[in-house]
Amino acid sequence: GLGLLGWALWRQRACWWPSPRRRVSVLLVVLTGLLLCLPVTSRVLFALLVAPTQGVVAARQADLPAADIIIAPTAGMHHIGPAGWQPSRHTYLRTAAAYHLQNQLGGRVPLVLTGGRTHGAEAPSEAWVAQQGFEQGRAEITPVILEENSLNTFENAIEVARLLTDRLAQMPVLVVSEEHLWRALAYFRARGINAIPYPVATLTRGPLSLADFLPSAQGLSQNTTALQEIFKILGGVSSGHLQWHDIFPASHQA
Repeated sequence: GLGLLGWALWRQRACWWPSPRRRVSVLLVVLTGLLLCLPVTSRVLFALLVAPTQGVVAARQADLPAADIIIAPTAGMHHIGPAGWQPSRHTYLRTAAAYHLQNQLGGRVPLVLTGGRTHGAEAPSEAWVAQQGFEQGRAEITPVILEENSLNTFENAIEVARLLTDRLAQMPVLVVSEEHLWRALAYFRARGINAIPYPVATLTRGPLSLADFLPSAQGLSQNTTALQEIFKILGGVSSGHLQWHDIFPASHQA
């Protein structure tokens, strides 16, 4: 994209105010360059993955005070030598948001950290690593349940559905990164769980600027995530784990 833009400027280096015909040609080249830049800009992911969930997020906010259980799926962990296992950035952010919400709700609403042994039987579960990262140094004791069997979002939903049935929970809150919210809500709907969404803000916000339309490493990384999420949603449909009404509910369920 930037190469096309540079080529257009080079072509007009001798005349910065070209004839109308050449002006149109330059404009088309510039617009084409900007369109080619979009896949690596930082705002595409927000439009693709966050916009479809904004309506249900807004519609369910009034239900938060009635929540009777909080669900926080983990999102990876890292082994950093002598320091052992540490939660990934997204696991940390989700867990922090979940503990904060638990505190806002009075501290007695159970928190479920759901994530199994994704690095093999010898490694701890993601749920345990997430809990240890926050429980150390905390004076208050709050109810935390570790679900350590699931290895992905599909299994998170299955295991949590059993847990909610056992506890007779009726108003679960689902705490996940906002780019993962669409897929997570779909998998939980497929298990009959009408969760209150609680997205963890991780994406670019604020007024649009020129930088939002320029290629960046952050944009490339974020849009790679967007494609992964979309392909995983389509994979869920093709495997029969998701139905279209799980992904696109007819109305915002209250």
